[in-house]
Amino acid sequence: MWSDETKVELFALVLGALGLCGTIVTTCLPHWRVSAFIGANIIVMEELLEGLWMNCYRQANINIQCKVYDSLLILPPELQAARGLMCVSIVLAFISLLLTGFGIQKSSCCGDNLKSKNITYALGGILFLLSFLTTLIPVSWVAHTVISNFYNPTTLDAQKRELGLSLFIGWATSGVLLITGIIVLVRYSKRSAKEDQRYIEAYHMVKRNEQKADSVDFSRAKSSFHTNQEYLVLRVEKQCLSVCEMESFPTPISVVGCYSCYISFIHFFNIYSKSFLSGKSFQMIKLATHCIS
Repeated sequence: MWSDETKVELFALVLGALGLCGTIVTTCLPHWRVSAFIGANIIVMEELLEGLWMNCYRQANINIQCKVYDSLLILPPELQAARGLMCVSIVLAFISLLLTGFGIQKSSCCGDNLKSKNITYALGGILFLLSFLTTLIPVSWVAHTVISNFYNPTTLDAQKRELGLSLFIGWATSGVLLITGIIVLVRYSKRSAKEDQRYIEAYHMVKRNEQKADSVDFSRAKSSFHTNQEYLVLRVEKQCLSVCEMESFPTPISVVGCYSCYISFIHFFNIYSKSFLSGKSFQMIKLATHCIS
């Protein structure tokens, strides 16, 4: 069962797909400007349709003939700009739809990296808003020009035009893109806030664990066995120091005694920690090693 958050994200994805289809339909249809039947222009059997790529003549709502523009330069400035902006809008809507699809929670994109997935989702919402602007601007510009020329007294009746179907589809599409972008960005803000809260909770948990670890006293008393072994090592050290306290060995007996102590210290040195031995004992071992060598 999907959660409410997932349903909202899928709903935004569906709206984004509708917005993409709307921008494509608005760009391709030739119904941007249509002939106005006013004054002496009462020939209602024939209608002129002007779009971004072609103009068409429709007769009696049955036959329609279209002709592609020979050159871009013959178009008025608003239609030239509308052609470029609508193409940009289609590209932006397509990319934003892909990014939004990759950024939803049910997507396997980015794996468990929630931060990258949230960034991808936010980019999709931003591009939806940009697509809204690139759709609204040309549609409103063309509509403004049509209305201005229609109420201009110096314009001939045969040259006056009315708002075509593509303009209304473009306005509806821009509204869909705006709603989609807002939904995506609102969902991103909630997801990022939840992610930050998760990081804050993890940080506080680590700090609490560190405080607990600092409050524990790891020091403990030495065991009786450890104390006995330390006493044994110090006793051997004291006995050997009495034999090897001189820096030279004048008699062979002293050499043999020091050698025996040397062997004992090597044995204890290999078994127990060096911290049991004092600085004099290391000097004694060094001296005995020099004497034997």
